[in-house]
Amino acid sequence: MRNIDDQTDRLVRNERRGVWLALVVVLALAATLALGSDTRRALLLALAIGIVFAVTCLSQQRLRGPKEALRARHEVVLHDELRQAAITHAYKWAFFAVLGALASFCLMSTVMTIALPGQMVAALTVALGATAFLAVFLLHDRE
Repeated sequence: MRNIDDQTDRLVRNERRGVWLALVVVLALAATLALGSDTRRALLLALAIGIVFAVTCLSQQRLRGPKEALRARHEVVLHDELRQAAITHAYKWAFFAVLGALASFCLMSTVMTIALPGQMVAALTVALGATAFLAVFLLHDRE
């Protein structure tokens, strides 16, 4: 029983590292949208793409072995009650963050002129939702 718990804890730790990396990538991509300079935007975009490629290469090196064994190990973590509760909280808070941001943007646009194109508002809203989901998931997920 102790061996299964250690293995599950290792899987959770590895997945948490992946979630942290996803959070960094989302924040880097959101920063590329918010910055005005083309040079800074290109550098941050290259950084984000480099992170994604590095993660892909590292995950392919780490995931060697029979597919059934890997699937069985991930099934243990997938149906974890604490993880499901963390996902539920994260979805709820991400939804309210996006809803609040859009409502406040609409209220602010009636009072003052906001010179943002619709694509920028949509992209920043998606980045806010993804960031809120990942941050709340990391807060509520077990360590």
